[in-house]
Amino acid sequence: MPMIGIMASSRAQAKPVVTGGTLTSDATYYYRTFTSNGTLAVTLADLVADFVVIGGGASGAAISFSGGGGGAGGASDNSAVTIPNGASYAATIGAGGAGCIFGDSPSNGNDSTFSSYTGTGGGRGGANQSGSAGGCGGGGGGRATVDAPGGAGSQGGSGGSGKFNATVNLRASGGGGGMGGSGSNAGANAGGAGGSGATYFGTSYAGGGGGCSGSGSQGASGGSGASAGSTGATSAASANSGSGSGGSSGGNTGAGGSGIIVVRYTKAQVD
Repeated sequence: MPMIGIMASSRAQAKPVVTGGTLTSDATYYYRTFTSNGTLAVTLADLVADFVVIGGGASGAAISFSGGGGGAGGASDNSAVTIPNGASYAATIGAGGAGCIFGDSPSNGNDSTFSSYTGTGGGRGGANQSGSAGGCGGGGGGRATVDAPGGAGSQGGSGGSGKFNATVNLRASGGGGGMGGSGSNAGANAGGAGGSGATYFGTSYAGGGGGCSGSGSQGASGGSGASAGSTGATSAASANSGSGSGGSSGGNTGAGGSGIIVVRYTKAQVD
């Protein structure tokens, strides 16, 4: 009988074993970060975790009038989720929307998924048209005759609207939405700024790309690795930032930033 009691006590004290992703830590938590596809596996006992799933950011538009900024990838932010013993959660990282050559169409970002949780890809910036909907919406382009609305954000901010200034026949585009806020509307001759990013586990992600103007001021990026609007080429958003790239009125645009998944759990659960 004592032997049975010891075995039962041992089973009751089992702690979860966790594998997958890149392991880092601070004083309280372990973090497992996925910057490419992989699997989080839990064995021996249940694990209670917080995690964020961020989709890929979209690219801004490149068009002569002025292209809208790309929207950031949306985020699925989850707290105190029980991952059961024996579970394997597939982590899929969404690519950022491909950059476009001058005069071509930009691209939406791609979804990131973690088991049944999804961070929706960002909406592309508008090229002489409305911005596209996405996790965060794309900025409206500098349309030929009327203002162009930004795309709606399903998980974060919407894109800012583009502006047509009939008095001087100038056009400016809106900024892409970010997870911390919507993109700014274009001014009479000024591109709108991208929406700000949001902070998860101490790091900022998913800022919107800046809009642009043909001859006025250019919209700033929403930070978090996004890029600003430009009259020339715009740079790509940072990899694994989930951020959008800026719109251009005279050059190519860079790609949106790929997504990321970060899982956090207390050290006390496993040590």
